[in-house]
Amino acid sequence: MYSITKYALEFVHPLALVSAQNLLALAVLLPLTLPALRRLPRHLLLKSAGMGLVATGASICLFVGLDGTSPGLSAFIIAQLSIVTPLLAALLGQGSIDRRLGASILLVASGMAIVFLLGEPTGYSRSTLVLPLATLFLAIHMLAVNRLTHQVQALVLVAIQTLVTGTLTLILSMTLGLWPDNPAGLNSWVLLAVVYGGLVATLGGFLLQTLGQRRTPVTHAGVFISLEGVIALTVSVAVGLESLGTRRLSGFALVLTGTLLAQLDAGRVQKDAEASRAELGPPV
Repeated sequence: MYSITKYALEFVHPLALVSAQNLLALAVLLPLTLPALRRLPRHLLLKSAGMGLVATGASICLFVGLDGTSPGLSAFIIAQLSIVTPLLAALLGQGSIDRRLGASILLVASGMAIVFLLGEPTGYSRSTLVLPLATLFLAIHMLAVNRLTHQVQALVLVAIQTLVTGTLTLILSMTLGLWPDNPAGLNSWVLLAVVYGGLVATLGGFLLQTLGQRRTPVTHAGVFISLEGVIALTVSVAVGLESLGTRRLSGFALVLTGTLLAQLDAGRVQKDAEASRAELGPPV
């Protein structure tokens, strides 16, 4: 997704691309979720809309940062979710960091540093500075999903997010004169980024995240998402945007090891939680 988006941003503004992707996803979701949206309690609707606002901030910062940054470096900065999310969750009382999770975070962070910082030089600019803000927004978003995924249907949650993000970025891009004058004549990379980004990355990716967080501790979810950075770099290498050497391969090994360790720990935490609920018995 990072490489496709990077090419597309040469022809369209980040706000317009975010808007088009989310509106496409919404067009697919709305007919499927409209009855459930009408039945959704107001307090859950407001909370879900708030989550959508956070997602909007994350998307804008990510695309603006990627516009002036190599896909590899962008993915590395976003992959720091593996560190930021568990720390933020622990600070807010939504989880704790035990030794095994701490070890997996250290392995992933070390692997990412080797992959992206000790390999070939990567491109960056002043816009790169907003990528850490995107990482923070995404970590807050994961904590919000952790709260809402058990209360709101997954498809409904995705629909609300795409509605909020798509509408806000459309208003901003049109108000600032950033929307393309002739959308039908856009470059093929832009069309690919809209279709793939809207249906796979936005709709499919967030749906999988929402469903996955129902059975994954939020402290571990950030570690798993860090794999996206490795995938992004692999694609970037495949299309010739960056190179791959021995150091980066060793970094891949550390990331995969840390992710597997976190997966084992997540399974143990989930079993412990289910055992505790079983001991308490069914709710009264």
